[in-house]
Amino acid sequence: MSTIMAESPLHQQSLLMLRLPRELRDMIYPHIVAETHPIPLSAPNPHAITSPRASHPTIAAEALESFYQTNTFILDFHIIPRHISPLRWGPHPALLPHIRHLHVQTSEPLTYSRHLNYSDAEHWHAQTPDRGRWSKLLDLPRLETLAVYMQKTEEPYFLFQVFSPVIYELRARDPAPDVTFLVSFDDVLEKEWHAPRWAVRENDDYEPMGYTDVTEVFAVPTDEDREFVAKHIRGPRRILGTSVRYGLLDQSPASRRALAKAYVTKDPPLLRVLMERHYQEYKKAREEDIKDAAGSETVS
Repeated sequence: MSTIMAESPLHQQSLLMLRLPRELRDMIYPHIVAETHPIPLSAPNPHAITSPRASHPTIAAEALESFYQTNTFILDFHIIPRHISPLRWGPHPALLPHIRHLHVQTSEPLTYSRHLNYSDAEHWHAQTPDRGRWSKLLDLPRLETLAVYMQKTEEPYFLFQVFSPVIYELRARDPAPDVTFLVSFDDVLEKEWHAPRWAVRENDDYEPMGYTDVTEVFAVPTDEDREFVAKHIRGPRRILGTSVRYGLLDQSPASRRALAKAYVTKDPPLLRVLMERHYQEYKKAREEDIKDAAGSETVS
């Protein structure tokens, strides 16, 4: 095998690269391993230089690390069971912490606590498998960009409590990743499009809207948001949206994208304020868990 590798042009190139300082090699790798499109994290296909069989083992290891640092990866929650840990997200678990750019493809979580008290609601959500799956994003310490592509599945409410504390926690990092949130109503609309009540459409194909950027809906609340909620809204509220079945069904894909922000929620200020309040309860719950764990260690 060593003779075959020595005769390989790629192996010869690797031997030449080994003569360079590591700092220079790290400047070269991104130009070799970069891909033009996002890569499924469950089945990446690295460049040949990352294979020890084709390249020198040292170069292969360094290039594979750069492969994860350089490229954008797709984490599809639809194909990963909720109980799977990050170590099962792909074939190179030790390199997952090097990921800097990630796209998450998901559907709106359908788990929702009926507790009116914020603290009780957060304790309930913290135990759900869906929260556990989202929380594993916090195990990626080098994230620079995160884009969430969410299919809306629930009407008329918007169920944010599962994932919003994790988004807030990521934003609290220093440096914080750039978080983008995109929403699509295609799952809801396509199902309605083919509903028996619309017999005239049976032979027409549904035209998907794709995703539209609604990041501002999930921004940190402003003072104006807080003042609006304090003045006009009393008591805990579930976040209501506008029915996309009747408001967007007959619109063109472009119009659906243009109107999407208004259909995520009727009350963007309320959503932003409630997400912030929920995050405060999330932090309190985590602090309590840390204290309880420290107390248990002291007792033992």
